[in-house]
Amino acid sequence: MGIQHSLLILALTLLCACSQKPHFTLSQHWKTDGLLTPESVLVVGEGAQSQLYVSQIDGNGGDADGKGGIALLGADGTIVDANWLTGLNAPKGMAAFNNRLYVSDLTDLIIIDISSKTILQKLPLPQAKFANDVAVDKNGIVYVSDT
Repeated sequence: MGIQHSLLILALTLLCACSQKPHFTLSQHWKTDGLLTPESVLVVGEGAQSQLYVSQIDGNGGDADGKGGIALLGADGTIVDANWLTGLNAPKGMAAFNNRLYVSDLTDLIIIDISSKTILQKLPLPQAKFANDVAVDKNGIVYVSDT
């Protein structure tokens, strides 16, 4: 009976704690202008040394028009290179692993060598209609979601 009583008290405590609305305050730290239809941001690195990769659709999000690309920003939001990589269609989600940037680009997964800014491979996603996001697990396995 003592364990059941303790579990009931724990459950009620958790229920009360979870039912209270958390208080959040948002504030703008910086704003970056000049990007062409930014879709997604990926932070690579830590603190002030981190870099932000921003996918830019630059057109209709469903068009294979070659207008899209990736911009590179500093940790403070300054544009380091607005055209870090160009010639993509409508890039969206990104993930990084072992100096590789993985980008969903409509019906392809684009693999980029970060150091050389070189497209290593464009892997067709045969059944994809609108590849949207990318994730990489700790073993380097890449996952792509399709809308």
